[in-house]
Parts: sequence; C-alpha cells; structure tokens
Amino acid sequence: MEKNNGDNKQFGMMRMIIVFLSIIIILLLVLILIMFNKNNSNSSNKINNGNNTNQVEKDNNQEDNDVDSDNNDEDIFRDELLAFDSKLNIDSKLVDFIKEITIDLGDRENPLFDKEIRVDNESFVELALNMLPSSSRNNFNPQEESSTSASEVGVNWDDGDPLSGYVDAKALRKKYKEVFGKELENKDYHSCPFLLYSSKYDRYYTVINCGGTGYVFQKYVYDYKVESDMHYVYVAYESAIGPGGDLGPKNYNRADKFELVFEKKDSGYIFSHSRIIS
Repeated sequence: MEKNNGDNKQFGMMRMIIVFLSIIIILLLVLILIMFNKNNSNSSNKINNGNNTNQVEKDNNQEDNDVDSDNNDEDIFRDELLAFDSKLNIDSKLVDFIKEITIDLGDRENPLFDKEIRVDNESFVELALNMLPSSSRNNFNPQEESSTSASEVGVNWDDGDPLSGYVDAKALRKKYKEVFGKELENKDYHSCPFLLYSSKYDRYYTVINCGGTGYVFQKYVYDYKVESDMHYVYVAYESAIGPGGDLGPKNYNRADKFELVFEKKDSGYIFSHSRIIS
C-alpha cells in the first residue's frame, strides 16, 4: 500500500508539472502571436502612411504647379506695396529697415526716390517724422487750434495757418540719428508738414501745408550686393499711375530704378545715400 501511495504522489507531481509547463507554453504562444500581429499592423500603417505622405506631396506639388502656372511673376516676397526678389539673400534686419525707410508719404514721393536734388535736412526730416510711432505725435483738436498761438509756444510763424500739433524734438532727433547717422539741427524745416522749432518747450510744432488724393507707390527690390560694410539695395519704384499691376520681375524695367546704400554698424544699419540709376 505504501508503495502505491508513493507512486500516486509521484504521478500527481508529474501531472502538475506537465500542466504548469503547458500553461507557460500556451502563454508564450499567445504572446508571440500578439507580437506578430502588432508588427504586421505597424508595417501596414507605415506603408499606408507612406502612401498617404506621397499622395499629400503629390497634391501639394500639384497645387504648387497650379499656383505657378497661374502666376505671371517669378517667386517674390511681397509685403503690401514692397516686394522682394525671393532669391536675394538679404539680412532680415536690413529687410526690416528697408520696409521702414521706404514707407509711403500719402500722395508724395518718398525722399529716397525723388529725381530732383533735395537738401537732406529739408526732405529727410520729413521721412524721420513719418517713421516715428503715432504715440510720439500730438495733434491738436479744432478747439485747441484757435487757442494755441505761435507766439505762445515760442515759434516764428505768422502766415495765418494754425498750428496742427507737435512732436517732441528729442524723439525726432533720436530717430533721425538712428536712420541717417547724423545730428538733426534744431531749426525750422520747410517739410511736409512744416516743422517749427520751439526752444521754449524743445518741440517741433507742425503746420499742415500739404494734402492730396492719396496715390500709392509700389517698390520692388530686384538686386542686392555687399561690399565691406556697405550694402547696396536696388529698388524699382513706380506709382499707381504708372504701368499698372503689381510691380515685380516681369515689369520692373519700366519703372524708375534706384540704388539705396546702407552702412552696417554695430547697432544696426544707417542710410547713407540714394541715387537714380535709370
């Protein structure tokens, strides 16, 4: 009897080991099956994603081709009325400065693009004034115009037109120095508007002496070169009453072309001079 009981115990132990090993094998097979299915799923997703990416690229290329086929000009970067040939490698700080200095002045030409010889202090002070933020300029309301006299603020003005406002001379001098690298002399300027200097308040009082119909002038930067610290920017300049259409690579030769010269300083760029080249 004792021998039979021992045999039964050994048999039971063997059976438990077999069952345990069977469970482990089954779990391993399930795990392998799961991993196999996961790899197949990932491979399928990669293929599908690749196909989708290729399709998106094809669609984008088709859209680009459609845009190119509909566009009469070569690639340009356009910012409102100022455009750049996209192939020109111009420093972003200089791009920002060009945008700022070539601003429109209502219906008047920007002094940088004037064919006539002009005295810098008479023309460029107007440009510096218009480059100031609006918060720097103080305009009188109609009630103040009649009560603010030239003699009261210490300016020499007796031509009848009322003072329209003022700008702090310190702000204008700072902007003029930043842009042109020169000191602004404290005196009266026959610009647009007139600027009348008041030593009493260290302000420039303004008299509106111009106005018009509001023409706009397009600009297109078509070439650029660098020689040492001097940067040469070539701009085609055309008014809205010119050949018409957006000024760009197809029609810029019909516009007046100017060379704008900037000098690079540690603090940024300053304007040196401009000249008409055709």
